[in-house]
Amino acid sequence: MNRFQKDVYDLLPNQNKTIKLEGMMLPTSKDVFFRAKQQEIIERYVSARNFLAISAKDDLDDFSYFFEASDDEDANKYFKYKIKASFYEAALVFYNIIIDLSWTVCYVCAEYALYEKDTAQKFGGLVSIEDAVKMIRKAEEQVFNPDVKESPYIYLSKASIEYKKALDLVIEFWSNFKESSVRVNYNFIKHRGSPSYVETKNLTPKIFSFYDINKGETTQLPSAADDVRLELDLNKSIKELFDFDNNKLYSYVEELLELLEKSELRSPLV
Repeated sequence: MNRFQKDVYDLLPNQNKTIKLEGMMLPTSKDVFFRAKQQEIIERYVSARNFLAISAKDDLDDFSYFFEASDDEDANKYFKYKIKASFYEAALVFYNIIIDLSWTVCYVCAEYALYEKDTAQKFGGLVSIEDAVKMIRKAEEQVFNPDVKESPYIYLSKASIEYKKALDLVIEFWSNFKESSVRVNYNFIKHRGSPSYVETKNLTPKIFSFYDINKGETTQLPSAADDVRLELDLNKSIKELFDFDNNKLYSYVEELLELLEKSELRSPLV
């Protein structure tokens, strides 16, 4: 069953279009930059959904490629959840890459000048492939979180009426997204370590404990790596990613790409 409500490939521009040669403009480097980043977003989106779809599978037969089931049901469940967790974490990374790429695609469209040793250089225009590669790499270095002090989005939103709606959309989405579990879990995995999951932790026996006479209760002592890792509910986390995709991310990406597509007259050749 397909749990995704809309098709990622619908985010691509209409390929069935008639190109009029009269008055046709050659593509500028900014036209190509936009298409390149748009394509990257689509590619990462497809990958994110592929990983998430596998993480949502639950039948043991779905994971026969990864391990051979035994007569020990708990062992089978443990290995199944470990594999599901790997695919969930891969999906989580790719979904967050989409967000970061959305900042970049908006910036490369809205920026009009880059600075080299305090000298402004026009960003865009008809340039060689070599110069275009240098230009886009330098532009990518200027991309930060949309709300940090050094971010270019705030000044561009004030300076560029043409791209103001797209820039404001990026800033607003980020302000609502940055404290969400999708971003927080990603940052933890990226910077701090691997979480443990309730589903596998419950299948791991507790070895050490002691009885506290003063409290009249037994306390478990850490005896395995999972005991001291950040604990997440895997099934809940997978569901949150589906909800994020269907109810927030897709509409954001769709609106952003449409706004950027309309913001300037692009060559029909890209």
